[in-house]
Amino acid sequence: MNQNYKKSFSTKNTIVDNHLDEPIEIIIGLDFGTSYSKVCYSLQGVKGVPVDFMDDNGQPTCFKPTKVYFSNKSKRLYYTKPQKEVFDCIQYFKYTMIRDVLQKSRCLQKHCGELAHNPETLCSVFFIASLLREVFLQIQTKVGQGNAHREIRWTVNMGVPIENYDDVNLKRYDLVLHAGFQLSSMLTEASINLFELDRMVTGFQNQPDWLKNERLTTLPELYAESMAYLKDPQTSTGFYTIIDIGGGTTDLATLYISRDNGSPECIFLSQKVIPLGVEALVDTVSASYQRSDTREKIKNYFQNTSRLCPDPTLFDESKYKECEKLFREAFANVVMNAKEKYRDKMDLQYKSKNYLPYFMFGGGSEYKWYHSVIFSHLEAFHGAKIPDLKRVPLTTYFSSDFAKTDPYGRLLIARMLATSHFPPIKGFPWHFTKQEIKYRDENREELLEDRQKELYGK
Repeated sequence: MNQNYKKSFSTKNTIVDNHLDEPIEIIIGLDFGTSYSKVCYSLQGVKGVPVDFMDDNGQPTCFKPTKVYFSNKSKRLYYTKPQKEVFDCIQYFKYTMIRDVLQKSRCLQKHCGELAHNPETLCSVFFIASLLREVFLQIQTKVGQGNAHREIRWTVNMGVPIENYDDVNLKRYDLVLHAGFQLSSMLTEASINLFELDRMVTGFQNQPDWLKNERLTTLPELYAESMAYLKDPQTSTGFYTIIDIGGGTTDLATLYISRDNGSPECIFLSQKVIPLGVEALVDTVSASYQRSDTREKIKNYFQNTSRLCPDPTLFDESKYKECEKLFREAFANVVMNAKEKYRDKMDLQYKSKNYLPYFMFGGGSEYKWYHSVIFSHLEAFHGAKIPDLKRVPLTTYFSSDFAKTDPYGRLLIARMLATSHFPPIKGFPWHFTKQEIKYRDENREELLEDRQKELYGK
């Protein structure tokens, strides 16, 4: 990482740089989501700026649907909807490449025997390559005025739902990021032949140094979200439970943050990633393959119900109970495990009648079903001397302006990852290896910037 990289809190759209001979350093924060992907970028004078995409109606949006299109006739994948071919829309490949929870595309599955990689991995590589290509071109247009002769150096930090030490899934996502980054510079159009892509990914993976690009990093979403608490001067000493409800997974963790030594320090006391994002939940409880209109009815049920009871007219009762049990136990464990590790501190927070704050992130954060399961623990937690649970809205907690425009924190991961400074957090090694924890070079100017915020709130 370039240690001379300078940042400020300015959000100007036009960049004027007096260092005419130096490369332009641009850092991309990429939240690779099951349903939607989000991107922010930082460079000198600009920090954490969301990238706009165009939706199907030609309107700008920060949320890019994570989907591609496949023509069974031409055997080509498309990034945008093809106009002259019959196609299948492929969704949920980001999560189904690591877990058989969501419905897989039948048109792609029949080609499994002809491919070296599973089709979902290939869809993910192509999507990331096309997404980065679009983002790079858009940013180049913005910074290119007066800078056409200068080299641009890209750094990409991608956030995904992975648990600590989960080496298997980490390697799969690493392949997607590294192969996608390389492919992004090779694409000349918004489509590619599926079998050609398979050969390219195989050739890339056979290179002995395919993981050596230090400008590409895969990071846990939970880690990215915890950075927001470390960087906010309003964060006080205590326990924090965070819950991120996406399309494929629900990520849960309890942190302890201490300001006893001045600068904030954070430790992950517990964490869990479960296949109960909104889309995965709907898919799991379905009695069988459901039409899109039925899926929407099931979604509406989970979004609006405050009762913990199944609806047998919509879905399978036994599968519903399995999902409820899984989420109930996961939430209980991330809280109780934190108490086991920091019993004295939790008891002190309980005796002081301070509540245990929990924060909801993601597209499913307003689904009432999840909140109902959480509050079903109140009596048991009280008996275990756990402080009372209280949901804290992001808009009332964080002092930075992002929560005003992003009240559910859907852009938080991308914003936090668009940085060169990754603070060390105990309980969460960088590359999920038990042998050695490797930290990025810290950016001195950003450290001073964060310290200024702590002292003066600016």
